[in-house]
Order: sequence, then C-alpha cells, then structure tokens
Amino acid sequence: MNNLNQLFNKRANQLLKEIGKYGRLIFNDHFSIVIFVLMGFLALTYRDLLERLNQASYFSFVWMIPLMIAFFLTVFLNLGHPLWLNHEADRSYLFPRGRDWFKYWRKAFIYTALSQAGLALLIGFLFYPLISIVSDWNQNNAVFFCFIYATLKVLAVINQYLNLYYQNSHFLSRNSVKTLNYFTGVFITISFYLPDPYPLIIMLVVSGLYLTIVYWRYRLLAKNLIDFEFVIKQSQANKSRFYKLISLFADVPQVKTPIKERKWLYPLMNLIQGKKVNRYSYFFARMITRHEGYSGIWLRITVFILIIILLLPENWLALTIIGVIGFWLALIQILPIYLLGNNLPFQLLYPTQDLQLKKAAFQKMLASILAMMMLAFCLGMLVKVGLSLTLLWVSCAWLIIILAIIYLYVPIWLKKLKKEV
Repeated sequence: MNNLNQLFNKRANQLLKEIGKYGRLIFNDHFSIVIFVLMGFLALTYRDLLERLNQASYFSFVWMIPLMIAFFLTVFLNLGHPLWLNHEADRSYLFPRGRDWFKYWRKAFIYTALSQAGLALLIGFLFYPLISIVSDWNQNNAVFFCFIYATLKVLAVINQYLNLYYQNSHFLSRNSVKTLNYFTGVFITISFYLPDPYPLIIMLVVSGLYLTIVYWRYRLLAKNLIDFEFVIKQSQANKSRFYKLISLFADVPQVKTPIKERKWLYPLMNLIQGKKVNRYSYFFARMITRHEGYSGIWLRITVFILIIILLLPENWLALTIIGVIGFWLALIQILPIYLLGNNLPFQLLYPTQDLQLKKAAFQKMLASILAMMMLAFCLGMLVKVGLSLTLLWVSCAWLIIILAIIYLYVPIWLKKLKKEV
C-alpha cells in the first residue's frame, strides 16, 4: 500500500470493529446492569469515606491512605502499552520504507496519548477529593494536579515510544522506562506528606525532571536505526494481551485455552463430583476446576465481592444485594459450560444423552460453587460484623437466593435453551 496513512486508518477501523464486536458480547444486558449497580455501591462507599474523613472521624491508619493513593497512581503510570498496529508481513514488505513509518506511528501515538491522558484526568479528578482531605493539597489546585498527572502520563507514553530505536545506553535503556515511573511515584508520595504550597512545587519539579530526561533520551536515540523486530514483537504482544483479556469474558477463536493439571484442586474436584460420580459430574467438575477459562472466574469474583463487603457499611440490605450480584456474575459466566461438551468425542461416544442426569450434575456443580462463594462471603461478614443478627439475616437471604437460582432459574434457563435448539 503506497499511503501508510490509509493503511493505519484501515487497521485502526478493523481494531475498533473488533472491540465493538466483543464489547457487545461482554457488556450485554445482564452484565451492564450488574456493572451499573457495582458502580453505584462504590460511589456510595467513596462518599461515605469522604464524609467520615471530613467530620474528623479519622481512622488509625489514615496516614496510609496517601501512600495507597500514590501507589495506585504510580502503577497507572506503568500501565498501558503503545499502539503500534503492525503485522508480521510488514517486516518483509513495508518496513524497507524506513523512516516513512514515523508518520504512521505518530498517528498511533496520538491515539495512545489521548486515551491515556483522558484516563489520567479521570483518575485524577476522582481521587482528588480524597487527596485534598488526607494531605495538604489545596482544593483549588485540583485542575493543576490533574493536568500535571495527565502530563506525566503522556511523557510516559512518549518514553515508551522511544523504545522503537536500537538502544545504545544502559542507563536509559528500555528497562529504564518503568524505573523512571517508579522514581516519579516517590515524588508523588512525598508531595502528599508536605505542607502547602510544597506539594504543587514538588509536582512541577518532578514533571520538569521527567520532561528533561525524556528529551535527553530522545537526543541520544534519535540518530539510531529503528528496531523493527522490537516493533513486531510489541504488536504481537498487544494482540495477545487483548485477546487474553477478552477471553476472560467470551470465547475467542485466537486463544487456545490450555488445560493444566492442578493436583491441589483434586479435593475440590472430588467435592463437586460427589459420591455418585458419572460422566456428567466428572466433566463439569473437571471444567470448573481445571479449565483456564472457567476455573479463575468464580475465584476472582469471590475475592472482588469480598473486598466490597469489607468496605461497605453495616447495612444488611446492601450486603445482601452485593452478595447476590456476586452469585449472578459467577452464574452468567459458568452457564456456558452446560453446552461446552455437546460435540466432544467424550460425550458423543455414548449412544444416548441422559438429560436428567446431566441437569442434576450441572445443578450440583453450580450449587457447590455458589455454596463455596457464600461461605467466603460469610467469613468476610464474620470479620466485619461478628456474630450478630446482620450476619444471620444476610446468610439466610443468600441461602434462599442460591436455592432459587439452582431450583428455579436454572430449570427455566434449560427449558428455554431446549426450545432454541
């Protein structure tokens, strides 16, 4: 293709279409409602924290809050990868055009920098009310703080793009990119513990130092040749990360999900199967414990909901709803297992399919997973509220919901599925 700008636009449109295709699968009606409710709970928890801190209801660990915020801001500086949009064929057919590629990568940089700066501004504005309470940052300096932080993020993106040159300096090599961000994080942490007006001065100084180092690195590398092999590897790594992320929520043809032996999960697998083992119970127990696409789903959801339970106020209704959301999130991700083995030789070898036996094994597997999630939630509740009526009422409500899911919702879903097939 003669025009690299047209090539970039074509590839960018293809990427956006692919994101839109998988986005519609992930953010369906059920998941969108759950995400909306979770965001509401997090917003209420954040508001409650701000109100308590404003009323001087300080916690014993209040000094750690600025440290945790600085840690998160530092981690975000290191998150994200440059957009390259290069394919394997470019190595042979298009890379000989040399420095003409800079126009192509300049557009990719603009896409990356704008998206990363937008996220940095959003994170800055979300955290600043808390920062202004637990540190000496002036509330009137919110715009300055967010703008400086977004500038640091853009400089971090520029520094990542400089990796496309062959590196001839150990001091400012590719490994130094993350080191510089950690160094910046130390200054951000210091700014949270200094009296006004030093926090703003510290942030201005660190942004100036960052700009100087990035410019110095550019002057050292600009005369070097372009490392096209590195660009190809980074493009392939970006694709791999994208599909791996999508595979957590939907089936992706580009990702071959491995099955790994985890001996430490054998007791759990035996518990899910029960004493009366059959081919269906064995299959479902094996999938939920050893399949990469399913074994981690309910564990991650359990940890996530458990953290929210520990952060929420002691309101039995809110705690009940957040637990139900955890059960529902796990359910909608696990339901596809029922259809997964229909065309496997393991199942097709048998002349008939005992659908009642399969249904019973599927319900038993779901009941085991949801019961283990409920046990973890109850332990979190025990730590939070102790032995109280709140724990009793919430536990009873969760148990009723689990029974309703297993013996009411799942049979209805299976009947609907049978009609569609």
